[in-house]
Amino acid sequence: MDFMELAMKVKKEGQAGDLEKFFLIAWSFWYRRNQFQFEGHIQHPQHTVDHALSMLKESQAIQGGCQQLLRRNMGWRPPPTGVLKLNTDGAMFQEQCKIGVGVILRDENGKVVMATCNKEPEFSEPMEVELLAILRGLQLCVPMGINDLIVEIDSLLSVNAIVAEGEFISTSGNLISSI
Repeated sequence: MDFMELAMKVKKEGQAGDLEKFFLIAWSFWYRRNQFQFEGHIQHPQHTVDHALSMLKESQAIQGGCQQLLRRNMGWRPPPTGVLKLNTDGAMFQEQCKIGVGVILRDENGKVVMATCNKEPEFSEPMEVELLAILRGLQLCVPMGINDLIVEIDSLLSVNAIVAEGEFISTSGNLISSI
């Protein structure tokens, strides 16, 4: 039985979480082999399994903590009175060679003032798609005279690129300059 057949058997006959354990233990043995092959380090097989299961427990604990933290801290928060909040997002559809951008503008009560989505020509980088979504949102708001505006996005890379000082010689640079 080859590796993939064994993995499919674990998926079919195992319990929840068994496939994750299977791949983690398999990776640990691959790593153990590389340690021996390239560094001459020998590790007992039981230690390899114990280490893999320990990593799994740590990962699950972290994921559980992160999910609780996200539930507590995440979610849309309204802007201050008299200010509108613009949320934007971009998505890539590589198999169709297209991207989509979405924009929603809400007031302090969460009431939707405006929402739109649009297909755009394909960009090569996810950050460029996020930047284009921001630009499209601003292009809708600025001509309407909306000056008190909070822009909220889910791309930390895009935020860092926008607030960074310096000039960019790329498509991202052009988008950032326009924003």
